[in-house]
Amino acid sequence: MSTPPGPKLAGLQAEATANPTLVSQLGSGPTGPPNLRKQRIQDLLTASLGEPDPFAANMGVMTSDLLFFADELRESLVRRMSAVLGSGDRSSAYRAEMDLHLRYAREIARFAHLQKQRPQATPSSRNNGAS
Repeated sequence: MSTPPGPKLAGLQAEATANPTLVSQLGSGPTGPPNLRKQRIQDLLTASLGEPDPFAANMGVMTSDLLFFADELRESLVRRMSAVLGSGDRSSAYRAEMDLHLRYAREIARFAHLQKQRPQATPSSRNNGAS
């Protein structure tokens, strides 16, 4: 037996039904067109691979990987959103993918926090630690 949607999901269903272009608009999102997102992820990967600090390089590569996977999953969810919301079908597979996307988002935020908390290594501090 299916549980009724919560207030947020019910509101999304009503909005998607009233505004059929909503789902197509979500593809661009607040951060720009999908191609720009993919380019930014590639830029992060390229910059990270050139980072002299191994920790920063590793965190940047892992973050770009997570961003790539999250963006691919987001695109899949958006493509299927109108069908899921329009039919009232709240399949466990769709919910599981939404949950996975949220997990990616939390992990990306955690990585960003770790990178901000880590003091930036300067060339002189690297040399002082080596002697």
